[in-house]
This record gives sequence, structure tokens and C-alpha cells, in this order.
Amino acid sequence: GGLEGFDVQNQYGKRALDKFYEHLRTRRDFPVSLSCVGRRKRWAEWNAFYKESENALASIGIKLVTDERYDESLKESKTLNAFLNRILMLEPGTQNAMFEAVHALYAFEVRADQEAGLYDAGLETLNRRFGQSVRVEVASREVLFTDPKTGAETTYVRLKVDRGFPWDSAAKLCESRCEEVRGDGWYWWRREDADQAPALAVACPARAANDDDDEDARLFVLYTPREGALERLPGCKKRLT
Repeated sequence: GGLEGFDVQNQYGKRALDKFYEHLRTRRDFPVSLSCVGRRKRWAEWNAFYKESENALASIGIKLVTDERYDESLKESKTLNAFLNRILMLEPGTQNAMFEAVHALYAFEVRADQEAGLYDAGLETLNRRFGQSVRVEVASREVLFTDPKTGAETTYVRLKVDRGFPWDSAAKLCESRCEEVRGDGWYWWRREDADQAPALAVACPARAANDDDDEDARLFVLYTPREGALERLPGCKKRLT
């Protein structure tokens, strides 16, 4: 536990802190459980935790507002730095509870992107794509060259890759991420000279504060059974039938 050994200075950390502040402002249900909230815990009810957290942050000069959830760049977040530095002035129990809350929301956001196939963990094996399983089969093998001295072979291997998105994953993704903005949900997808296929449209996070007001400006990821996650398209309703 503690603050050391956990780097939140990335897009998920920015989202997590913004979500935490949003829950404190709106008193909405927290999406994950915390070890400090519940029966026989320090805070028996979420409203009590929200109220004390809000008062504690106000006492160290932190306002519950941040625009950095729209910032997915690699630059450090000043809001996150202020939060992490200033909560050290609070008593340990409150300090640890707040960090646990942000940490839990961080993990929640990462898990959601992993399930959606949008999480990029860097270099991965061939049978993974943005955190989503990909089916890989060997279609053919051909020996192109054999070293006459060592017998070592240079072999051309042709692979068959199926990036389709499983129905169970699509249903779970729909349940956890849809209905957040207008346009999310199931559609029939038709490409030129192709049959209709079901597609799940999931809105990407807004990049600017007014994106929610302009539906055509929002980006959507389309998931299809045969092709998995397609490119991000603006205004999904205009691309789907």
C-alpha cells in the first residue's frame, strides 16, 4: 500500500481523479468497494465518506474540479501532483482512504479499457491486440533457404489472424460502458458489397468539454463479430444502418 510504487501520472490517473471528484460532488454510487467504507468500517455509509473527504480536501485548498480527464497526453498532471502532495497534510487514515479511492478508480478504468480492447500495454505477444485476445493459426509453411553447412532453415510462415470480438465480451462491454452518451448501443453494420452484421458502438471519452453537446463530433469504436474493434469513427449513426 501507500503512495510509493504506484505511478498514476498517465491518462488513467487523470480520469480516476476526475471521477473521484465527480463522485464527491454528485454523491453518485461508487463503482467499486473500498476497505474503509461499509459495515463496521471507519465510514459506515458512502455519504459520510463523501462528506468527510470533501471537507478534508477543502481544508487543504483543493477544489473538486479538473479538466484533465480530457488530456490523454504523457505530460504530468498538475492537478494530480497537487492532490498527491497536499493529502500528505491530512491525518493518515483520511490520506490512505483517498488514495485507495483514486487507486480503485484507476484500476476500474484500466479494466474497462482492457475489456473493450482499447488498453495498450506496449509490446505484447501476437495473440493479443490492445489487451483483447486474438486467434492466430498457422496457414502454411515454406522453407525458403537451407544452409548447406549447418542445415539451418529460413522458413516463411503465413499466419491466419482472427480479430473478431466474442459475443460474451461484447455483451459485457455493453453492460459496463454503454448508455453513458447518446448513440451508444447495438446497430446493424453494413459495408459496401457485404452483408449486414451486428455491431456495438461505444463512445470514446470526450476530448473537450463541449463534445457531449455535439453528437456528430464524438468518436465511437465499433465492435463486430468478424473484425473486432474497427477504427474510431465520428458520428456512428451516420455510418451505420
